[in-house]
Amino acid sequence: MADTYIIAVISDIHSNFVALKAVFEELSNIDIDDIVIAGDIIGGFLQPNQTVELVQKANAKVIHGNREDYLRYYNDGTHNNWDQYYQMLPVVWMHRKLTKNNMNYLFDLPNQITFDVNDTKFRVVHGSFRKTNELIYKHETKKIEKVLANVEEDILICGHCHQQWHARANDTLIVNPGSVGISYIKGGYAPYSLLVFKDGRWYVEEKTVKYDPNKIREAFRKADIDNYSPWEMMLMHSTEDGKIATLAFLDYAKKYAISKGWDGKGGLIPNNYWLEAEKVFDWKNYEYEYK
Repeated sequence: MADTYIIAVISDIHSNFVALKAVFEELSNIDIDDIVIAGDIIGGFLQPNQTVELVQKANAKVIHGNREDYLRYYNDGTHNNWDQYYQMLPVVWMHRKLTKNNMNYLFDLPNQITFDVNDTKFRVVHGSFRKTNELIYKHETKKIEKVLANVEEDILICGHCHQQWHARANDTLIVNPGSVGISYIKGGYAPYSLLVFKDGRWYVEEKTVKYDPNKIREAFRKADIDNYSPWEMMLMHSTEDGKIATLAFLDYAKKYAISKGWDGKGGLIPNNYWLEAEKVFDWKNYEYEYK
């Protein structure tokens, strides 16, 4: 048994290569024993190949998230109508731009993994052990207790909700490192967590790394993608303001489309309402509260 052991925990990168690179640069100055990446490597930002290749070089323990699921669904034809909706452009464009090797790497990732360190059992999931896209927020105490009651491992690592938090319940530690790519903390910062074994027990250290969002704008300017403006606005406001612009706009756009006569069938917003919503949404004064 090692006297000390440090695991870097990362999740929800969403093709934000600039933020991920900043995190890895900081980790290079820490004596890390292992890296865990809890899914959603791609999705949203426009540097998917660079991001996937950087992840592969890290020699990390990696699982897939719901964004990789979306890529698979589009690839196998389960949702072949997504190319008709601007709302789904992040999936359609990445399917077109990812190299074959990088796409196969993502498709080969497991949805969960388990491993042992120092007689401690770990499980890594994206949403929860029940569903890849299940959201578990830090304020949901009863839900956390219910989820952990069915986990046999000592430590559960998860992501998906983009909140950085950790808690203990039912003798199990649960750790969510937040979202490297679309963080809801403060503008220009990427969160990650360290699991540190010292003096016979595990501790959690929540970290943030500063990076320059202007470098992301360069990728948007160089990309050959039309009608991506709503997504660019959501993602850049989230990274620059540190606020929940993505969910705030998606919620608003659905309500706007319904107010204009959309029946909500199919769940995807018609393109005309999607583009109109961007023009009337108040990008300077918006708030979003977790449900």
